[in-house]
Amino acid sequence: MRKVCYPAVVVSCFALLAVACGSGQPAADAQAAAETGAAEAPHAGAPPQPVESPGPPLETPDPRPLRLLGPLVVPDTTEATMWLGRVDAIAYDPAADHLLVLDPQGRAVHEVTQAGRLVRSYGGKQGAGPGELRFAHDFGWSPSRVAIFATTNGKLVLFHRDNGRFASEFRTEAHHRDVALLGEDRVVFVPGAPGHAFDVYSIDGALIASRGDAAALGSLCDDPGCSRRTHCPHCEVVTLGDSLIVVAEMDRTRLVVFDTTGAQRAVLHFERDSELVRGWREEDGQNMTRPQAQGELLVMESKHYFLDISALPGGWLGIAVTPSGPVFRQAGREYWRVHPLERRIERFHYGGGTIGYKASSGAVVFAVDSEDGGIYRYAFPE
Repeated sequence: MRKVCYPAVVVSCFALLAVACGSGQPAADAQAAAETGAAEAPHAGAPPQPVESPGPPLETPDPRPLRLLGPLVVPDTTEATMWLGRVDAIAYDPAADHLLVLDPQGRAVHEVTQAGRLVRSYGGKQGAGPGELRFAHDFGWSPSRVAIFATTNGKLVLFHRDNGRFASEFRTEAHHRDVALLGEDRVVFVPGAPGHAFDVYSIDGALIASRGDAAALGSLCDDPGCSRRTHCPHCEVVTLGDSLIVVAEMDRTRLVVFDTTGAQRAVLHFERDSELVRGWREEDGQNMTRPQAQGELLVMESKHYFLDISALPGGWLGIAVTPSGPVFRQAGREYWRVHPLERRIERFHYGGGTIGYKASSGAVVFAVDSEDGGIYRYAFPE
C-alpha cells in the first residue's frame, strides 16, 4: 500500500500498517501542488459508492504456507548490492526470467536475475533534463521498454530494455496516479480525464483516448467543487496482455477489469462478495470513515487489505495482502493469485510479520521484507 496524502486530503492508516504506509508521498504531492496549481480544497461529503448489485460469492480458500528458499538480494550487505537503495515495487518478467525493482531513492528501476545479479539499471540520473528524474513513484514495463513515472509533475521517462539507454519522455496531467504499458506502443494512466476511468497515450506522448466510466470507480468526495485529485486516489493499474486493463481500488479491496474500448469485463468486490474480507472489515471497522474538514484539509482514516498488485502470466494477478489486525498479528501477510475473469482465488501466507508487503511471482514468490528491505524467494506448496 502506498500512503497517499493529497494537498487537500490527509489519509492515515491503522497502526499495524505503519511500515507499509511510509512512502514519502505527502511531500511529493505537496511538490505537485506547487508545480501544477491543482491544490484546491475539497468540500466535505461522504465518499460516493458505485451503484451495483451483489455479484456471485468470491470463494477464498484457507491459505497455504509458502516455504522460504532464501534471499534474492538484500541492500547494502555486500559491495555487489550497494546499487540498491530501497525497494518500493517489484515485477516479474517471465520471458526474461528477471525481476524488475523500483528504487525510488536512486530514481531508477533495476533488472536482476533470480540469482540476484544486476543485469542493468534504468534511470538513476537526478535532475530536470532529458532522461533525468527528481522523483520515481511508479513504473511500467514491456519486453522492449521500462517506463518510470513521477506523479509530482506527470513526467514519464522511457528506457530501452536491451541497453538501458534513455528512449523518450513526455508529461501528462497532474491527476494521474499510476501507469502501465499496454503492448509495445501504448501507455495507460489512472485515473482518467473527468468522467473516465483511464487515459490511453501513445508511446510518443499523444493522448489517444480517455475510456471507461469513472462512475465504476470510487471517489473521496462527490461535491462538484472537489479537486480532480480526489477521484480514485488509491487506484493502481496493471495490464493483462495487450487487451485488458485492471484498475485496482486498493482502499476498497476491489478490482475492475476493462477492455481497451473501456467496456467493463469483470468486477471483483471483495468487501461485498467475499465472506472472508467482509469479516476482516467487521473486525477492523469501516473501510473509510466520513471525511471531516479540518481547516483546508479533508481528513479520513483508511485500512487497506490490498497492498500491491502485479500482472502474472495466464491472465492472473499477484496481490500482496494484509489481513485484519488479529489475523495479521498471528500469521503475518498473505500472497494471493487471482484470476479476475474466472473469479478464481489462491491464498498463501508467509508466517512472518515483516515479509510480503510488496510481492510478485513466477514459479516462485518474490517478496520484500520491510525489516531489511531485502527481496526473498518463496516456494509455492506442492
